[in-house]
Amino acid sequence: MSPGSIIPAARAVYKYSLGLAEDDQKKPHMVLSALREYYGASIGVFGERQKFLRLLQNENESIASWETRVRNQAAQCEYENFADELTRDQFIAGLASEALRVKLIGKGHRHRLIFEIPHKQRSHYEKLLKLLKLLKRLHSRIS
Repeated sequence: MSPGSIIPAARAVYKYSLGLAEDDQKKPHMVLSALREYYGASIGVFGERQKFLRLLQNENESIASWETRVRNQAAQCEYENFADELTRDQFIAGLASEALRVKLIGKGHRHRLIFEIPHKQRSHYEKLLKLLKLLKRLHSRIS
């Protein structure tokens, strides 16, 4: 493996898997702490499962980043035949957006995973959420 091929993978871990806010990504001590946690010694399957079940999407974390974190942690859990279902359930349960969580729960367990929804649609949804937050802030300032 050439050094050039490692760089994109390292960037992906840095950007999506560490769970750092954009501002924290610029603080070396925060990055080092997150890297220690991410690459630290294994705590066993039970411990990894506990971490998996406690995952929550960060306030400003994109759907793509949240999806990556859930999938990466699920891979540590050795769920075998139930990995897809449990990953989907934790992804939905940990969503920061209650509206999206309720919508996905209402779709039922046989509905295709949000992971299968094209990136463009997820991106539009995230932009709408940001716009709604901005409108709420503006409304609260006016009131």
